[in-house]
Amino acid sequence: MVRRAFTLIELLVAIAIIAVLMALIVPTAGILRDRARQLLTTQRIEAFTTALARLGDAEGSSAYLLQRELPLAGSKDFYRAKTSAASTPDDPDTAAVESWHRCFPDLAGSAPGNPVVPVAAPGNPLVMAYPWGAPRSYWIREAWYTGPLGLQAGDPDGWSVAERTAWGAREPHRLHELWPRLSGAFAVRAGLARDLAEYASDRSTQRAWNDAWGNPLVLAYAVYQPPECRMAVGQPQLAASFPADWYLKSAMRLHGYNRAIYLTAGSAGPDLDASLPLTLPAVDGAILATLWNQICTTVMEDDATTWDERSSERPPWSGVKRTQRDVGSRRSTCFLSAPIELK
Repeated sequence: MVRRAFTLIELLVAIAIIAVLMALIVPTAGILRDRARQLLTTQRIEAFTTALARLGDAEGSSAYLLQRELPLAGSKDFYRAKTSAASTPDDPDTAAVESWHRCFPDLAGSAPGNPVVPVAAPGNPLVMAYPWGAPRSYWIREAWYTGPLGLQAGDPDGWSVAERTAWGAREPHRLHELWPRLSGAFAVRAGLARDLAEYASDRSTQRAWNDAWGNPLVLAYAVYQPPECRMAVGQPQLAASFPADWYLKSAMRLHGYNRAIYLTAGSAGPDLDASLPLTLPAVDGAILATLWNQICTTVMEDDATTWDERSSERPPWSGVKRTQRDVGSRRSTCFLSAPIELK
């Protein structure tokens, strides 16, 4: 039997068909690979926040556990949060007395990104005197609180209707204000990384604390915990009516809790901020702050897409949101989870 060889035309046609198929397959493979990375990053972000939310299953309070083990903000133990080290039956260990914390808008409890109170970088972890998104159901009549927010201090009985309305409004806060500089400590506590050094230096795409492009996941947080009531300082006749824990007890009576931590996690994606090197060095607080700013700027581009004090009623998104858009002269693709509240 005589075998007929392929003609030149037949070979050219076969090559052309193969070239067309390759042109169709290669972009599709790239799209599928990119979608796989997006899915993996989303899953890792969800796993990060879920692991932290489950910490309190055994002890009953994730917020207290995290506040006790990590240098977050606020006061770990209310009964030890005194203005002096005098021993009491409730606090026999006077060596462990800690001072009361300060809250927003005091600079000791405020972070950059607030729409009303400007804070110079880097600021401090945000501590809110009220649950995020809740009205001011009890009035913190301290000079350091009322002044920066333009609220009337003094006796509420003498306030006008407009002043009472202003007090009833929610405290203004945006997701931008959450503090990202302890991301490594949270990753270790969640069981994702063995220690801070591993989180800071290992940029493998296989690591659970990195996104699918090898960049670190960023976890940001804020604390809700009312401050000390000092209305009776210098006015001993008010001590019985307004003890130091009056705000704490008011919060418990009106909201059912007086401690919470708000958490959100995100990824800056494949295209990092232009101020960062292409290959990240050991991750520190300043780098985490830059990544966090990129995430917030990309995902929350206007009021409609910004998570703020009104979002408990109308959330701008749920789960993990991915946003791809031009930021300045570059393309940015970022991921950000809706915040969760841990009590």
